[in-house]
Amino acid sequence: MVLKSVSGKRLLKSLIRNGYIKVRQKGSHVSVRDPNDHSAFAVVVCTSDDLLPGTLDSIKRGLKLSRKKFLDILNDC
Repeated sequence: MVLKSVSGKRLLKSLIRNGYIKVRQKGSHVSVRDPNDHSAFAVVVCTSDDLLPGTLDSIKRGLKLSRKKFLDILNDC
C-alpha cells in the first residue's frame, strides 16, 4: 500500500490528537516526541509542504510506529 500525500500541518495535528507531544518549533519545522517512549528521538515535521512518501516513512521509523498504526494516524488527517 502506498502512503497517501499529506501536508505537514495536517500530519502534525493528527499526531498531537494521537498523544504525541510538540517539543519545539523552529520556523516551519516542528519536533514531536512519543510521551511514552523517551528513547525515541524527536521527529521533525515541516508544516509548510506536502510530505513525500520517503519523508513519511522516515517519520514512521523515527517514532517507532508499526505500519498499521502509522496508517491509522494518516487516515485521521
